[in-house]
Amino acid sequence: MSAENNNSTKQINPMLKLILEIGPLGIYFWAFKKFAETPLELFGQSYTGLVAAMVFFIPATIIGIAITYALTREISRMAIFTLVLITLIGGVTLFFNDDYFVKLRPTIVNALFGLILAFGLWVQKKSYFQYLMGEVMPLKDSGWFILTRNFIFFFFANAIINEFVRNFMSDSAFAFWDTFGQMGLTFVFFAAQFPLLSKHVDQSKMEKMK
Repeated sequence: MSAENNNSTKQINPMLKLILEIGPLGIYFWAFKKFAETPLELFGQSYTGLVAAMVFFIPATIIGIAITYALTREISRMAIFTLVLITLIGGVTLFFNDDYFVKLRPTIVNALFGLILAFGLWVQKKSYFQYLMGEVMPLKDSGWFILTRNFIFFFFANAIINEFVRNFMSDSAFAFWDTFGQMGLTFVFFAAQFPLLSKHVDQSKMEKMK
């Protein structure tokens, strides 16, 4: 495949890309609000609140990734890993019809990401984050080391925040945190990394991505 064709398969409208990424979160929050008091009747089961939200969130996530793949012919490793975790934990949530697993999911996901990255960085001297995101961010190895270290602390901090929210705040507060709160915090954290990214850009990798 030529370089021109390869680039064309990866192009996607930025607004559509944003909708595909945050759309499932919006559906999740809408479903929580809609079924917070009125149960969702499905296959002889009654689901409410956060559990009912997972009924919509899992297929919405799958559809979003499927559309992205249909348009770009590629799926990021991060998206695949996240989808697997959401599907597994969401499936357990629906099977037991208990929102405990929904509330625990951000803690598990963030702590797991943090532990995996920490093991790779400080035990194996590798950046697993580079493996997950290297296809979209052309950084030098030194930049990946620093960025991975920063994300380790960020993921652990997110896990701690989630433990506070799920144990001491309402379901509505958790639903907001689980959707827009974490997303907003991630955007702010990414923005804070821009000076680092600009200092450690690998120009040769950037040229290959054009």
